[in-house]
This record gives sequence, C-alpha cells and structure tokens, in this order.
Amino acid sequence: MSAPTIESEEHLTSPGSALGTVAYMSPEQARAKELDARTDLFSFGVVLYEMATGQLPFRGESSAVIFKAILDATPTSAVRLNPDVPAELERIISKALEKDRDLRYQIASELCADLKRLKRETSLGRSGQGEAGAAVVTPERGPSQATNAVAGVAAPVLRADEISSDRALVISVAKRHKGVLVGGAAVLVVLIAMLAYWLSPPLPPPTVSGYVQLTYDAHPKTLVGTDGARVYLQENESSSYRMAQVSAAGGDVAPLPAPSRRMFLLSVSPDGSNLLVADLVLFGEGQLWALPVLGGPARRLADTMGHGGAWSPDGKKLVYANGDDLYIANADGIQSSKLVSAPGLVSGEQPAWSPEGSEIRFSAIDPRTQLSRLWQVSAGGAGLHPLHADWHEANSECCGAWTSDGKYFVFSSGGQVWAVREAKAFFRRTNLDPVQLTAGAVNYNWPIPSTDGKKLYVTAGRPRGELERFYARTKAFLPYLGGISAQDVAYSKDGQWVAYVTFPDRVLWRSKADGSDKLQLSSAPLYALNPSWSPDGKEIAFWSSQPGKGSSIHLVSADGGTPVELAPNAPGNQSDPGWSPDGDSIAFGVGWGRPSQAAILVLNRKTGQISKIPGSEAMYSPRWSPDGRYLVAMPTSQERLMLFDFSTQEWSVLASVSRAGYLCWSRDSQYVYFLLGRSEKPGVMRVKVTDRQIDQVASLMGFQQTGYFGFWLGLAPDDSPLLLKDTGTQEIVALDWHAP
Repeated sequence: MSAPTIESEEHLTSPGSALGTVAYMSPEQARAKELDARTDLFSFGVVLYEMATGQLPFRGESSAVIFKAILDATPTSAVRLNPDVPAELERIISKALEKDRDLRYQIASELCADLKRLKRETSLGRSGQGEAGAAVVTPERGPSQATNAVAGVAAPVLRADEISSDRALVISVAKRHKGVLVGGAAVLVVLIAMLAYWLSPPLPPPTVSGYVQLTYDAHPKTLVGTDGARVYLQENESSSYRMAQVSAAGGDVAPLPAPSRRMFLLSVSPDGSNLLVADLVLFGEGQLWALPVLGGPARRLADTMGHGGAWSPDGKKLVYANGDDLYIANADGIQSSKLVSAPGLVSGEQPAWSPEGSEIRFSAIDPRTQLSRLWQVSAGGAGLHPLHADWHEANSECCGAWTSDGKYFVFSSGGQVWAVREAKAFFRRTNLDPVQLTAGAVNYNWPIPSTDGKKLYVTAGRPRGELERFYARTKAFLPYLGGISAQDVAYSKDGQWVAYVTFPDRVLWRSKADGSDKLQLSSAPLYALNPSWSPDGKEIAFWSSQPGKGSSIHLVSADGGTPVELAPNAPGNQSDPGWSPDGDSIAFGVGWGRPSQAAILVLNRKTGQISKIPGSEAMYSPRWSPDGRYLVAMPTSQERLMLFDFSTQEWSVLASVSRAGYLCWSRDSQYVYFLLGRSEKPGVMRVKVTDRQIDQVASLMGFQQTGYFGFWLGLAPDDSPLLLKDTGTQEIVALDWHAP
C-alpha cells in the first residue's frame, strides 16, 4: 500500500499518532496528543524562525534527537543568528514557539495582526514605498486569487506551487485542519510574510572603495591580524622571514623581537596582548609559543605542536593544526584533544573563529587536486563540511576571517578578495554566494577586517623578478639573459641550450644559451617547474601541476610538441624530476607537501618500471650527481642534507644544516650548492662531498629574492649561482568596507 499523502488523507494527524515533517512539529504533535489551531501556529513559528535565520530552531541527526529538542530545548535566539532581525519579530517568533500552547498565539488572526503591524512599521521606514508593499488578500479569495496591490497595478496570480518548499509547508499544515482554520487564515499570514519578502528590494552586495597604502618597502608579506592600533604580519626580507608590525595608520614596518629567527607569527590574541608563534619547518610541525606584545619572555604552550592556530574570541581556548588534524586545548595549551580530522593537510593560515566562538573555519589542501578549500566545523567538533560546496571557482581558497559584526566572512581566492553573507536578512532577498570585492591586474590577498568594522587590510602587489648571476671576481649580482623574469633555469649537458620557467605565470621555454631561438614548450592549464634536460639534449622532463588535478612529472620534446605524463601510475603529487647521467632513468619525489607520504622513486625509461630508493621515506627534492654515483636529497624536516651512494645502497649525512633549499650539483660532482635562508647570515652555500666541509659562495644580505616558493637557486655552466631578484611590489593597503 502506498504511503498516505496530505491530499488523500483527511485525518493525517490525529490523537495517538505523530505524523508530519518532524522538524516542524509542535510539542503536542510530537507527543501524539490531540491537535488544534495552535499546533499550526507553532509550525508557522518554525517557518518564521527559518526565514529569519536560515536555520531550523530544532535540529538533529535523527528524528529522536529532533523530537527531544522540540520537547525540551530552547532555540538559539534569532537575533543572535541574524542581528538584522527586529526585536518585535523576535518576540513574535518566541511567542509562536511557546511549548505550552496556552502561552502561545491562540488564533491565527492574533499572529496575523502582529505581523501586519510589523510590516507597516517596516514599510514606513522604506523611502517612497509607504504602504505600497501591502497585499490585498481575503479569506474569500484564498491563495489562488491573491493579488498584489503595488502602485495600484494588479500582479500575476500567486499560486501555492509558486511558494518555496519551506513556505509551502504551512499551506499543507492548513489543509490538515479544515475544521479549525476557517477561510484560509493561516494562508493569509503566510502570504503577508512572503509578499513582504518578495516585494522588498534585494539586499545590495558588500563593496570596498578607497586605497590607502600603509607600507612602502615592497617586501612580500603575509597578514596575520590586528589589535585595532597595529597590523601584524610575517615579512620576507633579504631571503629571511621575520615577524613584524605596522601602525594601522601606516608607516615603517617594525620587526618584532623573537626568541628564534625560525619563528613564524600565526595569530593575535583577542585582547591584543599576546602573539601566537610557532618554531616551524617547511613540512613539519613546530612548538607553539605565546609571545607577549609588550615584552617579556615567551611562554611554551604545554606540549602543543602545530603549524597554524588561533585563540578563541573569549581567549579561553586554542585551536591549532597538526598535519591533517585540528586540535583544541585550553588557552595555555593544556588538556589538548583532537577536534576533527580534516579532508587533507590543514593549511598554515590561521583557523578563524566565529565572533561568538561557536564555529571554526580553516583551509585544507585536497591531496588529490592540491587545491586549498575552506571548511567549517563546530567548536565541539561536529558538522564538518565545505564552506562553499557548490562554488566552482577554480582556485584555492584561503585566509578567511569574519567581520567584527559577524555578518560577513572574507577570504582570498585567485589573487582577489571575496566576501560571503553569513545569514539572510529579514524580509530582504539575499545572495549567499561569494561576492568578488577586488579585481584587476593587482593581486589582493590576506584580508583582515579592522576591529571597528570600517576597513579591510589586504596585501596588494604585482609579482615580478629579474634573473641575476653572481660574479665571484667582483662579488656582485648582475642581470643575466637580459634580466628576464624567470626561474628554474637549466642548461643542456653541452651548455648550448637553456630551459627556464617564466615567473609568475610558470610557462616552460627553451632557447639557445644566448637567449635566441626561443620556443614555448608548455601552456595553461599546465604550470611548469624544475625542468631537467635529458643527457642527449632531446627531451626535457619537468614538474607540473594543473588546477584541480594535483602535480605530476611530464616529458616534452626540446623541439616542441604536447607534453606527456611520464608516470601516471605512480603515487600522486610527484615533483622534482632528474635524469640519470646515462639517460636510462629519472628520479623524482612523491607525496609533495605530505611528510608522511614522501619518498623518492626511480622510473626506468626502458622498462617503464618504478622502484623506490631504499630508505627514502620522508625525503624529497632528489638530485642525481653528474657522475652518476650519488643522489642528494633532503628530509622533510629540513634538518640536513642526505647523500645516497648507489654502490652501497646506503644514505649518509652530507651536511647538518637547517632550512636549506634548492640543491644543485657542480658540473664536476665535487660540490652540492644550496640556499641558506632564515638565518643570521643568509647566502648561497656549498658543501664538498669528500670532506663534508661547508663554505659560503655568496652572501645574500640585502638581496631580496622571489620565485614560486619565494626563492630559487640555479647554476650557470661555470657553476656561478643564479637567483631571481625581486623587482615586484607588495604593500599593505586599507580598503573602506561597505556592507548592508
């Protein structure tokens, strides 16, 4: 037998049964008691609450949980979820949702009168409309003949099937009690509310205006937070990162004292008295510390380890990221426990707490696509879901924060700033999709709302570099290959040809060593990095990524053609391909950005077989020595350089250095060159393979680098260091924030 429907059953809700849409039931209906008109008024109160807040007052993961909430729970105040809800509507909703039906609205006309009075007051406040938004509806005419008296012109007939599913519920409720609700009084109430909603103008989108530049040093920056008077940031200066601050009115960027140059700034405490910092490594987790703004010793936050975090708005809790997990602890780090496992590596940007502290948003990198997406979870660990599940912006989302009033959430995506409305406005059509706030050739990132709700602080800039070569005789860097904006410069074995990747668009080119005979080898949506020439000079392997598809290694002919994927069956997030000197094999890394999955593999070009280098777990960035004897790589902790001897099949420590980068072999296989940044003496270094002695080749004090990862190192055919000098600009600007 088919299930009964409202249209076919006269007594759908009768004593002794509890049928209907659970979330809209009244307490007496949940108890299967006898029903009357007040039952429908409770259900209508549920609809009003949902219209005003965008949420149901009684929610749960099962009918049993919802029943219990209807019987025992007090709904969250509507005005708390949506500050635009008028106090009078809050009173109307509360009265309609009274659990004791003797205290509830007794008849529909009583509730209708209150809504009409509220509608009149709302309409009088709207310039030029007066009573124009009123509806001409009578019980005799019913819902099928309702007309709209706007400016004296009859509107199209409003049918029940034109009402959204949520609102249509009340019409269904009215049909259940033909003997109680006379003449469509409940329909009248619904139509008045809905007409007020439909006839009101849509809520305008938020906008920004003005452009007040606050800094003038052009260095790359990451905004972290503000206490109202100052803006806190992480800055890259002369190949070294530093924590810094600048006045909210603008001025010089001042460094912040820190116990270690390795410390990264994560967030600012709600009262502005402390900074949350981490002693970080590139792929690992760092100890979390509280650093007093006004001076004093840093305090270790118990045994917490992470790479991103933030204190709650009331300053009592701490949420922090460790790998794929979010943890929550007391503000001092004690009593830590896992909050939720994220669907990918949690990004280093600070998690964002909602103003009332009930929700947490964070970025997580999809291990398949390598795109960062915003996620939300309750402060209790429930309800994990993507923030914009149906939004198809083909760029990573990150760096989000609520405005001080809680009405909007701002974030970065695709080099621009976006905002999303948090809840529908009362009786105003509202767009809850992300709205783009900035546009143009300038990249805008890292939005931080001001504490007074009047401004957005963002970084604004145009990335560009100039390729330079270090000349040992003069100890100076000078433009090379015409000073092109390119990185990952690689020479063919005979030194006659060069391959490089343009910055910042990451397109692979090849040319003769003098820059002539240029040929483009890749194009969007394929983005290239780290090209490596085959020993015969006929092919180029490179690391590539595509939006939404992660990273892999590709091969392209030096004479041009379509790049092909080299190892489609190998594990994901491949990186750093390098040819063996005989041309028979290519070494590459897997698990990029995922320390637990990192390893070094070797592809046999003749057989197509793939094998793992023994003991290469948690290692990346392999480089094959020109004589074929060794492979040099780094552990994801970046604590040392490791050397693999193919003859013994064993690893040994080549150098104990922290935070080295971009390993390069000398042509004679005697030295490994590398960058040493974030230290007291940043520079281009080299270590000799035979005696493991380290010496500095070039000082990088005062040399501002750039590149896809913020820096890069290559070698010319004579082993002269090549670097990409930062000639772009990035400053902090203040934008005026306008939001309804």
